[in-house]
Amino acid sequence: KASTKPLIIVDVREIHERSNSLIYHLFQEGYEILPRTLSVGDFILTNDICVERKNVNTRDLHESLTSGRLLSQIERMSKHYTYPVLLVEFQDNKDFSLVHAAELRKSATQATLMAKLSSLTIQFPNMRILWAKNPRETVKLFGELKKGQGEPNEAKATKAGVITDADFETYAYLVDFLERFPGLNKQLAEKALLHAGSLRKLTKYSIKDLGAVIGEVNAKEFLAFINQKPQLTSDVKKHLPSK
Repeated sequence: KASTKPLIIVDVREIHERSNSLIYHLFQEGYEILPRTLSVGDFILTNDICVERKNVNTRDLHESLTSGRLLSQIERMSKHYTYPVLLVEFQDNKDFSLVHAAELRKSATQATLMAKLSSLTIQFPNMRILWAKNPRETVKLFGELKKGQGEPNEAKATKAGVITDADFETYAYLVDFLERFPGLNKQLAEKALLHAGSLRKLTKYSIKDLGAVIGEVNAKEFLAFINQKPQLTSDVKKHLPSK
């Protein structure tokens, strides 16, 4: 018999996290939880809505923003889901802040994080940012997002972002190609390609965006090389068709 409970597909890493009381509250509210290994997102609410969950008090939000990991996660969600959602949780017994208490003395930290979040909303206009002061509030938000929507498809959720054998063959070839460029080695080429998702997108990155992934010096070297105009010798010019 098919379940009549509302379904949420959850990444298994969220299930295994000992401090995660959200799963308990979802069970308490009557949700069916389907644990699966997800390459994209932490919670799949519908076929169109994918949620990436970050916590302020564990510095998860801070670290993923400064490392560029969150940008990559939002990019992947945007590729596979119509409405990517960034859920930011904090503790209701503490004053709200975007950074951990230990970071508050660094006056520039919070402003920098706000700027990065603002940049994400501009870059991904379909992305929504939700704020929740505790897991109970998160459950309410999930309920509102699922209201009137169909249930998520397991096959779609588990296949999203998964690299097939054919994809991996192409990916390995591109990494081998890219590591020959100035500013890149194999490890940096892998990071850059996974972050961009395609060679075309990678070539359109700014120094700032690519620098967040592979370092500014490396980004400058790589982008300067691929954007330079070719210097043609007179012998080569002879063989070019005339305009």
